[in-house]
Amino acid sequence: MGVREDKWKWVGKVLGPTDWFSLLLPEIDHGLDREFEIDDDSRWPKLEFDEVDSALADTPNDKAPGDDGITGKVLKMAWLNKDFKERFFKLLQACVKFGYHPKVWRHGIIVVIPKPKKPDYSKPRAYRPISLLKIPSKVLEKIIQKRMTKLTTHLLPPEQYGGRQGYCATDAVLELVQRIETSKEKISAMLIDIQGAFDNVNRNILAHTMEDMKLPKALINWTYQFVSEREASMLMDRRKGSVQKISTGIPQGSPISPLLF
Repeated sequence: MGVREDKWKWVGKVLGPTDWFSLLLPEIDHGLDREFEIDDDSRWPKLEFDEVDSALADTPNDKAPGDDGITGKVLKMAWLNKDFKERFFKLLQACVKFGYHPKVWRHGIIVVIPKPKKPDYSKPRAYRPISLLKIPSKVLEKIIQKRMTKLTTHLLPPEQYGGRQGYCATDAVLELVQRIETSKEKISAMLIDIQGAFDNVNRNILAHTMEDMKLPKALINWTYQFVSEREASMLMDRRKGSVQKISTGIPQGSPISPLLF
């Protein structure tokens, strides 16, 4: 067993799964709860079967499931059943129409992953909390993410590469290299790493930003529900802690989190 594994075992034994919540996940004061009136919006049509088919096609078969144990492969097999397909589609359709994310899908398992090249793995900040979310929930999140991408493409600055379909970090590096090679003047670059970026998103500020962007009310309401009243159990060193309420912003591991951030 290596040095990092020894320290990982030691930290797990000393702290335990429950203690990691206060050390890794910040307490966010989101302010007063808000409510949003849903109105008819031509930009937010009824859910169609092909949207679900597309979201399922993008779902890996054997990616780690949430606490329900349902993998992408199992959900795809169930989708072939006529009765299940009808019931699941009606559920997703209602969630899209009313902008609601079921509370049972707001519970996740948080797995603590060691960050690479950290000098001291006995410190909690040397680890990254990743949420294992339910696969059926991720299907809905993918549907919302694709719709939101279409609605915000013209609203985001062209220089933004993160959280956008068809863009990646490599594109940002290539543009930087091109500017350096083609510029006749000296080029400076500022690199910023935001600590706990997703965890510290305030849901009321996020909702206000979406309102300023004049996005459909159903989308804003779904986003607000998605980040509200979340719960999680910490899984560390094969030990699972008790269920606790978490007030962090947007969960790591969700397909829509990069776009919301």
